[in-house]
Amino acid sequence: MGGLRLVLMLAVLLPVEQAREVVAPAGTRLRVQFDSAVGTAISRVNDGVEVHLMKPTEVEGREVLPVGTVLTGRVLAVRNGDQRKFTIPTIRFVFTRLTLPDGRSFTVKATLTDLGVDLYVDTIGAVCRGTWAHDSREGCGSENIQPTIDLEGLNREERSAAIDSNAGGWLPGLHALHARPEEFYDITLKRGRKAWLRLDAGLGVNTEAGKDIR
Repeated sequence: MGGLRLVLMLAVLLPVEQAREVVAPAGTRLRVQFDSAVGTAISRVNDGVEVHLMKPTEVEGREVLPVGTVLTGRVLAVRNGDQRKFTIPTIRFVFTRLTLPDGRSFTVKATLTDLGVDLYVDTIGAVCRGTWAHDSREGCGSENIQPTIDLEGLNREERSAAIDSNAGGWLPGLHALHARPEEFYDITLKRGRKAWLRLDAGLGVNTEAGKDIR
C-alpha cells in the first residue's frame, strides 16, 4: 500500500513540476498574418482586427506561443488619402487580446512594427505611405489626426501662410506637399498579409509538460 501511495503522489506532482511560467519579454517580435482585411478606405475607429501567429515564439528553449495563436485588437485611428487636400493615408491599431490554440486567453498589448518595404510603420505602430515619414519626427502623425486644412487652390504665399500659422503643431498634409501621387492612394492590408508585431509588455504563460524543445 505504501508503494502504491507513493506512485500516485508522484503521478500527481510530476506534471506540476514540469509545467512552469515562462515570460515572453517586452520587445519580443511576433511573425503574424492578417485574418481580416483593414484599410483607410474600409475601416473605422474601433473596428476589430485579427491576426494569427505564423511562427512559434520560443523563450528559454520552450515554445511559449505556438503557431495559430490569435491576437485581436481594434483600429485606433484612420485617415483617408486625398491628393487634392494633400492628405497622406494613415491607419493605426493596437492588439489587446491573445488566445492560444488550447483556448487560454490573455490580456496583451502588442504593436505593429513592420509590413515590408512598400509601407512605412512608425514607432507607435501607425501605417502610412510616403518616404518623408522616415525623416519626420511626427512619423505618420496618427497621434493627433485632425481635419485636414484644404490647401487646394492656394497660391505659394497663401500656402506658406497656412503652414506658418501651424508652426509647432501637426498640420495633416504639410509634408505631403512634396509627396508623389501614389503616396496618396488608400492603404489596404488584405487578409493573408504578413507582418511583424512587438509585445509592449512582458507576457507570462504556463508552458505545458513536454513542451521543452531544447
